[in-house]
Amino acid sequence: MGDAMDTDSPPEIRVLTSDGQVFEVPKDVYMVSETLEHMVQEVEGGGPPIPLPVVSSAVWVLIRKWIDIRLDSNPNRLAGTALKAWDDEFWNVSHVVLFDLIIASNYLNIKRLFHQGTAVVAEQIKDKTPDEILAFYNMRNTLTSAEKKTLAEENPFKQPFEAPSAEAGTSAAHATQAAA
Repeated sequence: MGDAMDTDSPPEIRVLTSDGQVFEVPKDVYMVSETLEHMVQEVEGGGPPIPLPVVSSAVWVLIRKWIDIRLDSNPNRLAGTALKAWDDEFWNVSHVVLFDLIIASNYLNIKRLFHQGTAVVAEQIKDKTPDEILAFYNMRNTLTSAEKKTLAEENPFKQPFEAPSAEAGTSAAHATQAAA
C-alpha cells in the first residue's frame, strides 16, 4: 500500500458478489485486500462493480465483519483477549462456511484471515487419521484399493505409526534396567 496508491484511491468502491449482490466498500476496508487494492487501480471512480466470482454475499458479510472489528477507525475495535474471544466465536461456523471463507480470503489476498482459517482447519484435523478426517468433514474416500496400495508403496514413510504393544514396551524397559 504505497503512498501514491493511498492518495489516488477512490474513497469507496463497489463489489459484485458471485450471487449478484452489490456492496459499497469504503477505502479502509478494501485496502485490507491486496486483490481489491490492485483491482482499484484499473477501475475508474463510478465504474462498474468489481466482480468477486468466488465470494458469495453471505461470505462477504462475514469478511466485512472480520475486517471491521480490526479497523483503527472503528470505535468498537477489539484487541487482546476480547479479539481472541471474538475470533473464536467467528470461526465457530459450519465446515462449508469455513472453507468458503478460506477460499474467499485466498482470492481476496487477505493474509491474516486466510492464515486464521487454515489454522482452524489444522486444529480440527490435528491427531486424526485420514479416515477420521474424512468422517469429520463428511467426505468419501474415492480411492480404489489398487490406488491405495500404489500410494502406500510409493510413500512408505506415510504409513500409520504402529505403537509398540504394552508387552513389548515392558520388555524394553526391563532390558534397559537390566543393562544399567
